[in-house]
Amino acid sequence: MPAIVGTEDYHRECDALMDSGELGMFAHGLAETFSILTSGRRKLQMSADATSELIEQDFSIDLGRTHVSRNVVGSG
Repeated sequence: MPAIVGTEDYHRECDALMDSGELGMFAHGLAETFSILTSGRRKLQMSADATSELIEQDFSIDLGRTHVSRNVVGSG
């Protein structure tokens, strides 16, 4: 959340780290981010449309195909 919400502690540092392109986010993290921003459990609550747009813009989402089998998870 600190990378997204400007009033969070360490926002500037986290935002710069995310903008560096050296980090990625798993789909679970994207789902949690969406849930937190739309749930109303924080002081900030956003609409689903606004949250989707924010995530898409801020994280430059490129969801590649993922192969899941009983023993291996990997790109494919």
